Amino acid sequence: MQPARSLYEILQVDPRAEPEVLEAAFRRLARKYHPDVSPSVDSVERMKDLNAAYQVLRDPGRRADYDRALLDPEDGWRGEASGWATEPEPMVQTWLTCRQHSAEPAVATCRTCGVGMCEHCFARFQPASCLTCATAWERAPRRRFLLPALWFFILLGAMAYLLANSSWLVAHVVP
Repeated sequence: MQPARSLYEILQVDPRAEPEVLEAAFRRLARKYHPDVSPSVDSVERMKDLNAAYQVLRDPGRRADYDRALLDPEDGWRGEASGWATEPEPMVQTWLTCRQHSAEPAVATCRTCGVGMCEHCFARFQPASCLTCATAWERAPRRRFLLPALWFFILLGAMAYLLANSSWLVAHVVP
């Protein structure tokens, strides 16, 4: 029996890879190993592994949980979507190094996912967050701003209407 591979090894990417790189790697491997294209006997199993790995790593929260499990082997990690368990690989990064720059020491941790950040990464985003979490936040829908903006423009329109009508009344007052 072969040792269990990490999700990063299944997708053939670096653990510090950006979401765009993960997606490109998944698409490349899916085109190569899809059962309709690949004559290989194990293409169905390979595709299941690819899909399961991509489902975990594309979600920033689940990826952060998986990364923490890699750092703490006693904690373990269980992929709830597929029902399989991965054995943690040897430490990919330590708490003392930056996720993006492995040669740099970490001066802080991301408030969202807890990965280490060097001084350069820490200064890039306020509040302090890693590039993966900041990108996920940037892509999140902005519905939380919709209601306050709507109320603002409704009140602005009502004020403009009242102001316009009051100036007309003042100009046309009969003594």
